[in-house]
Amino acid sequence: MKNLLLSFVLITLLSPLNVSYAHTEPVLETEFFSIESINFELAGNYVADYSMEIVFNEENGNLGITLNKEVSFLKVMNADNTLEFQLPVYSKSLILDLDDFIQGDYKLNLKLDNDTVIPASFTK
Repeated sequence: MKNLLLSFVLITLLSPLNVSYAHTEPVLETEFFSIESINFELAGNYVADYSMEIVFNEENGNLGITLNKEVSFLKVMNADNTLEFQLPVYSKSLILDLDDFIQGDYKLNLKLDNDTVIPASFTK
């Protein structure tokens, strides 16, 4: 029952026309959470299990991710599985500036304290 009560928090910044945001309903109908404008995909069970809020601000190119557990490391790899960058985060919230990346497909891994890895992908 608890999982049914989880929902996404709609975050708006300045203008709702410039922000892509999550659905306001729990992830029940689809397997993946996605943001079309950057082809962002993440398994829906992670979104629900970790109460994740994922917001892409098209105006400034920032991808914001917030969850209820602390993220230890952020790892980003390109389409060839070459490491683009890896950073210690130690926070429940992070902002990724997509302007730091060249055009292409990327894999994003969030490593939590309990060694859980949350995989996602996006396109710049």
